[in-house]
Amino acid sequence: MIEDIMDYPAVSGYPEAYEKIVQIWLDMLGYITTTTRFFWSKLENKKQRGYRDLDVLAINEEELLIVSVTTELATKVATKEWGNTKFFFDLAEKYLKETEHYKWMTKKKIRKIIFYFYTYRTEEKRKEVLLKCKDAGLETKSFKDALLDMKEYFDIHETGKTESPVFTLLGMFLDDKKRKGLGIEEMIKIDMGE
Repeated sequence: MIEDIMDYPAVSGYPEAYEKIVQIWLDMLGYITTTTRFFWSKLENKKQRGYRDLDVLAINEEELLIVSVTTELATKVATKEWGNTKFFFDLAEKYLKETEHYKWMTKKKIRKIIFYFYTYRTEEKRKEVLLKCKDAGLETKSFKDALLDMKEYFDIHETGKTESPVFTLLGMFLDDKKRKGLGIEEMIKIDMGE
């Protein structure tokens, strides 16, 4: 009975704000997305089973993205948390490949991405952390870059009506015409460590 339940996909509630922004950005790039999916971690040598949370899953014709969203990249990579970070992506991929509802997705190229808000302030430390991720087969993407991508999108496309209040707010925030000339460059000067 428990094994049957563990093979069923579950949603863990409404996504956090950063996860929602990542989801919207990936939607803009043409991916089909879902957020906050529970997955059970079946660990050997452990009596209890736990669950983890897939922040964002995104798929298009060519690839599947497994995305972990974090505020601070340095915490995920430069501390003892690093082992858990790499392990999370391995567990997530294994779960998707073994669960009947998701198997079809894993026949595509799989990319693992850490989406972060900020990281180290010094160029040397930042490069070190980004290289550590790359060496482990993990891509990185900053919110700053995504916001600039989204700004380009909103400059070209009319947002109009949408079912997503977050999308509407982002459009108002990022669209120069709606902000009366206040440039995004000034607004993104929040300290993101970059």
